[in-house]
Amino acid sequence: YLFTDADTWHHPHSLRDAVAEALIEDADLLTGLPRQETRSIAERVVVPVISWAMLSLLPIGVAQRVRTPLLSAGIGQLMLFRAAAYKAIGGHAAIKDEVVDDMALARRVKSEGLRWRFVDAVPRVSCRMYRDRRGVVEGLTKNIFPALASNVPLTLAVFTVVAFSCLEPVVLLGSLVFGWTMPVETVVWALACMGLTLASWTIVSRRAGYPAYQPLLYPLTIAAVLAIGLRSIVLTVLGRATWKGRRLAPDDTVA
Repeated sequence: YLFTDADTWHHPHSLRDAVAEALIEDADLLTGLPRQETRSIAERVVVPVISWAMLSLLPIGVAQRVRTPLLSAGIGQLMLFRAAAYKAIGGHAAIKDEVVDDMALARRVKSEGLRWRFVDAVPRVSCRMYRDRRGVVEGLTKNIFPALASNVPLTLAVFTVVAFSCLEPVVLLGSLVFGWTMPVETVVWALACMGLTLASWTIVSRRAGYPAYQPLLYPLTIAAVLAIGLRSIVLTVLGRATWKGRRLAPDDTVA
């Protein structure tokens, strides 16, 4: 069974190649990262974090070898199931109360001990997820917290690690411009962290097909996404998150 979003573009050979890869990998669920089309300023600043998070924060090689449901991801633009596996996990009926159904389906596959595989779908699939700033904010508010299992401690821990590793070095180095002083070791540490983060963004941007300038925007991207992420926690817990004019019920798995 192939599931995809209505606004997704597929190359004429996308299904053929996906089925071939699923057979080679003996996958029960084959999902993957498509090209994310961005046009407005808000889209260009924020949306690339999806590709970066999938390729930099999720250890795909490890995730494909362990059963841990949290180490998985589902991308709704490409979800190819073995029919027997889809039925074994209960299909969409089993996750009808979940806000982020693609992630929920991927986790059910892992929890049942089935084979989950994640591929690079950029050459074959593309999608423009959001159309403007409001859509970006509303969409990520809906998705970020549930994507982290609606677990408050886990989500805050991830946010803290990302903030300290990606933003603190930029703040420290930026403070030098205003005459602040700090130990040489601190400057070296900040430069190393900033260099590694910039390198990861450069690699992901080239692979995902983003413009050459995209990596330079990462401090703004991370800051914006963390702000939206905090909004996601608060509104989801309070039951005030919305999507396309519809209020979403609080996730029963909020911890």
